[in-house]
Formats: sequence, structure tokens, C-alpha cells
Amino acid sequence: MTKCPFCKPNWGNLDIVQKWMGGCVAIVNPLNPVTEGHVLVIHWDHDESAAVDIHSSRRAAMLMAVAADYVNTQGLQANIITSIGPDATQTVFHTHVHVVPRRPNDGLTLPWTDQSQACGAVVHPSYYSGPFVHPGSRDACKICPPLT
Repeated sequence: MTKCPFCKPNWGNLDIVQKWMGGCVAIVNPLNPVTEGHVLVIHWDHDESAAVDIHSSRRAAMLMAVAADYVNTQGLQANIITSIGPDATQTVFHTHVHVVPRRPNDGLTLPWTDQSQACGAVVHPSYYSGPFVHPGSRDACKICPPLT
């Protein structure tokens, strides 16, 4: 049996929400959801990532389409994300797509947007390239580097 938790022989260990595409694609609850309703979309065939070859990229495109259809049928607003490699936060090396439902003030910020952290810090590209005036409690902030 394969050690990959997302390969078909191990699907009995997953919290499957729905099966799609004749059962070869599953929508599952992750072990550590980042927002309410966060799910993963996986295919039973193993690809280490979406960038292995043309077949893995086509399978990833199909997973993205299933994820978009899931978002639509659930009436969600969401981020649909896949990671390729450990530097991009991939921790399970089997192609999968995250559907991360979003709501106002859900506390999950993306660094390339103008969303705010609970401390009041606005995260945007100028933070990385220029001066940053911190409007909130810097000690409680999860995005600000320590003062030196």
C-alpha cells in the first residue's frame, strides 16, 4: 500500500465530503482547516505536483474545474489554491487543490492584497518595498517582523 495519504488505497482514512467525476475525484475535509468550510479536492491517481508533466497539469486543471464547480454549487466566495513544492507551502506531495471559503473579517489575510490583520496592520506590496507604519499592537501582530 502506498504511503501517500491522498492515493486511492488510503481514501478510507479521509473525511470525504463528496465524490465527483465518477468517483475518481474526492472533496475532503483537511486535518487543519484555515477557515470554516475549507476543503481539499484530490484525484485518486498520484502526481507529486501539478508541474510534473503535461498529464499532471491536465489533472490539476480538472481539479481546479471541480473546485470552481463546488464553489458555485455551494454559493461560496473562496480562494482556490494549489501549491507546487515546499517553498510554496506544499506539504503533501500529491496534487490537490484547496477551496478556502472567505467571509468578511475571517482573519485570513493574503499578503498581496489590502486586507487588514486584527491588529490593524494593512498588508500590501509597499510593506515589502518601503516604510511601514504599524497602526496596531505590534506585539500581537503575526505579520510584522520583530523590531531590532
